[in-house]
Amino acid sequence: MKYILTVVDPYNQIDIEFFNNKAELLKFLKNEKWDILNTVNLTNVEQYTNKEAEFIATKEDELGRRSEAYLRAVEG
Repeated sequence: MKYILTVVDPYNQIDIEFFNNKAELLKFLKNEKWDILNTVNLTNVEQYTNKEAEFIATKEDELGRRSEAYLRAVEG
């Protein structure tokens, strides 16, 4: 599986990150200090294969502005 993470910042700018495996994705989320939603199962991120990306995490900057992260897993 490969993973596509779309990040929307407070100014509605979109960043797209691509990961070749689950380990790379999890390392990125940890290093960038994302707050994973309680409903997200990081053990089975392979399940997020819907056509629409799944909302999985938030992160606030020093001014309290919130960014959101959306994940989609694809066969690769």
